[in-house]
Amino acid sequence: MPSPNNPGEIPTFSILSTFYPDTTHSVLWHRTDNAKGTQQYFYRSYVRQGINKYSNVFPSAYYFTEIDTVTKVATERVYMIQDSLVIEYSKRNIDSNANEIVRLHGLLEKGQSFSAATDFVTANGATVTIDAAVDDYFGATSVAGTEYNDVYHVTYTVNTVSSTTQPIELEYQKGATLGVYYAKTIGPVYKVAKSPTGDILWSEEVIETRSR
Repeated sequence: MPSPNNPGEIPTFSILSTFYPDTTHSVLWHRTDNAKGTQQYFYRSYVRQGINKYSNVFPSAYYFTEIDTVTKVATERVYMIQDSLVIEYSKRNIDSNANEIVRLHGLLEKGQSFSAATDFVTANGATVTIDAAVDDYFGATSVAGTEYNDVYHVTYTVNTVSSTTQPIELEYQKGATLGVYYAKTIGPVYKVAKSPTGDILWSEEVIETRSR
């Protein structure tokens, strides 16, 4: 798990788009799945398509199709990016509804908290609410031997299950968390999901990023 190499002074970023690359790129990830006892390397390719597909997203939003080399599942992702807001819309197939989650909001600074999702629908149709908090800032930190500058850690926590159906995935049950490290100009570089009891379910780290 990343640790601070150079905490330094904590800046305040209002241009949140700098934490999401706006070009077509491929990322090599290493995933460790504790529940399944497996490790694997895979590429996620983000192909910028241009015009978004959802009427409630600003015309200037970034629209990517995401495909990973393990599942071969194409996931549409739309990023509405303003100076102080990053909203992600995603859907796994043509028939599914788009999930909406606020990835970053407001001025990016340690101690900030916000509502990430009020009606996030899990794989089995359960609906959950997700809160987010900016927990830490690293002036420089290393992931898989690569040093990144200006890195923020954001924790997304499942606050409530707002449906009678309960999520079958441990990562969406009440109290479960997802910690994400965002590096400036790169995007997410490390992720770790924990169960409601704090057990690590899986983690992912960036090995290589390629722009095309």
